Amino acid sequence: MARLLKQMLGIDRPFVPSQHLRPDGWCDISGIGRMSLVWPWYAEADPQPLVDSYGRDAGTTPKLALRAPRSDRDLGLIVWSESTSGVVVGPEWGRSVLALYPGSRMEQNSVLNLASALGRMARVADQRDTTWRVVVPREMYVVHMEVSVPTVHADAYWIQVETMLSTWAWSD
Repeated sequence: MARLLKQMLGIDRPFVPSQHLRPDGWCDISGIGRMSLVWPWYAEADPQPLVDSYGRDAGTTPKLALRAPRSDRDLGLIVWSESTSGVVVGPEWGRSVLALYPGSRMEQNSVLNLASALGRMARVADQRDTTWRVVVPREMYVVHMEVSVPTVHADAYWIQVETMLSTWAWSD
């Protein structure tokens, strides 16, 4: 019965990003895919390795790092991948994302359809920042994305991020 209600209300339908803005450029994600850029986002020429909250190397270098300048701080959107296969991502993944951001609340935890590949998207927020985390399993690798923006402007930035995701195309 619960499954029927979810189907009738469209709750279990994957979220498909929509294009709201006109692309301002394009970026390639080496070996993964391609997506548009919208103003004011631009791609960094040489993404730096990720570090943890203590400044230690996390062992991952993004395949793509985008920046959007602001007067108080630049915003970043990063894409990285891990070699793996057979990964299954369910609703519990969103709860594990929430654990990465103490003091945040879960605002969205849904199935995502990214260019016909199903993954998950979580939106967590606190007083200062709203963060979207995306995971999309592929046959031989898993793609991860993360972007954090000021909570007071999250909906406006989401229009930009969603537009870029709506133009995603896989390399394979």
